[in-house]
Amino acid sequence: MNIEIRNENEALREDPFVLECVRNILDLIEVALDKHSVHMKKDVDTVENRLAQLRDHLIDHHRRQSEEHFFGQSPTLERINTALSLIISIGYPGEGIYQVGLEETRELLSEFFPVQSG
Repeated sequence: MNIEIRNENEALREDPFVLECVRNILDLIEVALDKHSVHMKKDVDTVENRLAQLRDHLIDHHRRQSEEHFFGQSPTLERINTALSLIISIGYPGEGIYQVGLEETRELLSEFFPVQSG
């Protein structure tokens, strides 16, 4: 792994807002996945809002970086943008679409941010 990417990942994994936000999103996804798809819309909307808050936080984080610590392209931000795109794309669900989008988002976040819920 590129040292800049590793440094960014380590810095963000120590960021209390990032950790809490990811834990919260993963918990929200678990709650939503326990429901029938017709009852998931509110949960999906909440996940979308939390992902947007996390994305905005990451953008602010990168803007605050000094030149000597500049990370260039952010794999973390790219990952969160991908997760957000997955959730936004399920705005017009068919049967099972909410579940697939939520599961893909959960996998994306769990792989990148190995945090435990609770």
